[in-house]
Amino acid sequence: MKLLNSCYKLPAHWVGICIGLLALTWITQPVLAVIFPEYLKNGRTYDQEMAYMQWTGSVGSINLYHKDNTSLPPSEGGASCASGCTENVTRIYNGGSVSGNFTYLSTFNVQVAYSGNSGVGTAVIRACGQTIYTENLYKAGSGAPGFNNLPSPAWNVPTAGDCTWSISAVGGYVDFRAVTTVFRTTAAPTVDLKINGGDSAFNMMAPGSYTISWTSTHAAACTASGQWNGTQATQGYLSYANVASGIYTYTLTCTNPAGSASDSVSAIVSGNPTVNITTPSLLTAPATYTASWTSTNAQTCSGYDRFSGLSGLNGSRIESNLGPGVYDYRVRCVNAVGITVSDTKQTTVVAAPTVDVKVDGLDGPTLTRTAPGAYPVSWTSANATQCTGSARLVGHSGTSGSRVETNLPAGTIYDYTVSCQNLAGATASDTVRVNIVAAPRVDVKVNGSDGPLNFSEPAGFNVTWNSTDALSCSALNDLSGPVATNGSRMVSNRFQGSYRYTVQCVNAAGTSVTDTVNVQVVPLPPVVDLTIDGGNDAITREAPAQFTLDWVSIHAVTCTASSSDMAWSGSVGLNGNQIISNVPAGIHTYTLTCTNNSGSASDTVTASVLAPLSGTISLTHSKLVYFASILGLPAQTLYGNIRGGEEPYSVVVHVLSPDGAESIHPLDENPWQLTPDAAGDPDFGTNATGTWRALATIRDSAGRSFQTASVTWDVAWYPVHGRP
Repeated sequence: MKLLNSCYKLPAHWVGICIGLLALTWITQPVLAVIFPEYLKNGRTYDQEMAYMQWTGSVGSINLYHKDNTSLPPSEGGASCASGCTENVTRIYNGGSVSGNFTYLSTFNVQVAYSGNSGVGTAVIRACGQTIYTENLYKAGSGAPGFNNLPSPAWNVPTAGDCTWSISAVGGYVDFRAVTTVFRTTAAPTVDLKINGGDSAFNMMAPGSYTISWTSTHAAACTASGQWNGTQATQGYLSYANVASGIYTYTLTCTNPAGSASDSVSAIVSGNPTVNITTPSLLTAPATYTASWTSTNAQTCSGYDRFSGLSGLNGSRIESNLGPGVYDYRVRCVNAVGITVSDTKQTTVVAAPTVDVKVDGLDGPTLTRTAPGAYPVSWTSANATQCTGSARLVGHSGTSGSRVETNLPAGTIYDYTVSCQNLAGATASDTVRVNIVAAPRVDVKVNGSDGPLNFSEPAGFNVTWNSTDALSCSALNDLSGPVATNGSRMVSNRFQGSYRYTVQCVNAAGTSVTDTVNVQVVPLPPVVDLTIDGGNDAITREAPAQFTLDWVSIHAVTCTASSSDMAWSGSVGLNGNQIISNVPAGIHTYTLTCTNNSGSASDTVTASVLAPLSGTISLTHSKLVYFASILGLPAQTLYGNIRGGEEPYSVVVHVLSPDGAESIHPLDENPWQLTPDAAGDPDFGTNATGTWRALATIRDSAGRSFQTASVTWDVAWYPVHGRP
């Protein structure tokens, strides 16, 4: 707008050329709808406010001394000119004019100066297409020029619409300093701004082309802002073409003394959208990277796949520690008119390469082998595209391979190295170092001899050992405790047994060697003690008998039991006990024999098992005659026998008469017999009538006793009973 105002300050014949040149450069803002000069303000507008004035013809500025009832413009200090002042004013020369625009005015007049200078001419004032006032400004004999408002009173503007105004000089010059206006009193203004006939934002593809139009009511002036500017007519339109992509907002604010109103429209000119995803194409796990996208000419963008959930015209995602796999990234963008574009990229994460070198099937980092060294060397890899050997494996390649080593001398060191690479260029390597050392040797001796040796118990001797090329030695078998690579050990109090004194030595490669001396210690002859029921003497028991055998042995290796009745036989422990039960009558012997390398020893115990003590009593007559001997008849005879127990026996026969008298008759024979003679009574068992009873009590030499059952017989008078 400032450039346009500058055009209007040029001479009249240059104004059109200037505007044409500006039009060529203002492709997006045609000037046909711009109001210039701008609508006059409400109140006073001074001639120096060039936005509101247009010069035509011969017009210029002068410093004029005048004396009147005016005051200087605020830009010149605002002092009163009642006593005279000098002011920069516009001089319109003969044929020239100053013009402009107004709208919504109630009254209008201009300030021009009367003068006594003969060069002054006539002022012709026009507005709204008519001459509203003509005044000859020459005042003969007047003093200093003086400004007055013409017409006075002010001209009543017949319309509220837009009008042009002008003041021209005829027949001389006219000095002009201001225009005075009064806006109409009315309702607040309204304004309706449209783009391509609509109120909504208008979307289009670049290059854009559209028309902005507007209408207003009660507006005194309208001012553009946003993508356009300057004073605009209270109604009109503007057409735009070849508009580049972007968002253009146009605002029009219309005012009058009662207030103001604004309206805005937008043009969204969209170029073809673009979107570009940036992400590495190939990496090695665990992968950490940033995937991002940028876009142009897009209104919205949405992410998919690994970008799922993300949006924005630009964006990114930080990936951390991703494992092997293919990761997709996709973004779809849409511009304001719905044109879409998308981009898809992939990041391939491959596993890190690994390589494993093995010597003799083992990993390093360092191995030791015994000369002459011979072993296989191999390598395998994973996730590798190529592998190369170095050091001892120089010249070897491939993702797997091997070589065999033989006859490597002691005192040498060999490195086996393989380096591998994956698709992403990541590398891995592995090395195994092998030291070749001499084989170890060890010599063990007992009392200076390699053995085998025999000793009698308790034995004592000296064990010595010496080694070469050994890293460490250890004691085995009957040699215990830590040992050095060379040393000796005194051994004492060794009893019966076989002893192995061994030293094992190893070198740095783990190769071991052993040497052993065998020692045999012969034991003392065995000792055995067998008891029966806690004693060594023979025992006597009554059948069925039970007793316990107990035994202990010393120096024995094995013990065997035997017995006369086969009740105890076979291998038994070196110490123990055995209960023997239900043993029948008889003489039973039990023998324990224990042996070792030096011989054998036996012990025997005896048990005499007797049958139970028992006996019988019998009678000769079950019926007898009272005092039988008188009648020449037999008296009673009792008899019996004894079994079991231990001889000699004693027998006591108890005889009870019918009247309760008891007679006792001791005997010491087996079998026994109690006759009338032995009883010392010829009428034995008949000298009383009634029932007689007899029994025997038997004792053996060990004090055992046994009482027989009773026998009975009857004695009666002869006449009654007759002969028995």
